[in-house]
Amino acid sequence: ARIASLFANINIVEKRWAETEINGTTIIRQLAKGQVGVACSRAFAYLAALPGRKAMTLNVDGRYYTEHDVENTCWAYDADYEFLANSGIEQIAVGGARRYDQMLRLLIAGVPATAIVSSAAERETADLLSLKGIDTVANVYDDDNIVVVGWAVQDRLIARLQAESSAELGGDNAH
Repeated sequence: ARIASLFANINIVEKRWAETEINGTTIIRQLAKGQVGVACSRAFAYLAALPGRKAMTLNVDGRYYTEHDVENTCWAYDADYEFLANSGIEQIAVGGARRYDQMLRLLIAGVPATAIVSSAAERETADLLSLKGIDTVANVYDDDNIVVVGWAVQDRLIARLQAESSAELGGDNAH
């Protein structure tokens, strides 16, 4: 009983996962360590299992791999990107230096080309998604880019949803 009570008070480390709701849309920030197929597969499986209409940013280029121009992408073929096809995930915004490799892997997995957009600047992926009517937005990032990318994309997604909600309600600038 004592052990069970201790487990009841354990929280997931916020660096790895956080959830926020803005006017009916859930924003999930989730770590999916790039270069590790199993880690990405588990993140993709979790997102695919969520109900409703979904969109996601996918920024799994770690800082080291970007700075040192690592060309090994074999890990992406160990990851089950197939979870992202036919799962209610309507849009995927891919960012970073290896974005074309990620896009190719998504296409091979069966994600429609019309659902994929990209930017070299990872932070810009938050602006590429259409959020209208989306139930869940997932912000998926690598473990060593949380400060540069994970939090920045999350903040931008939150700001966009707040602005859209304010505009729908008439906001301060409505006439």
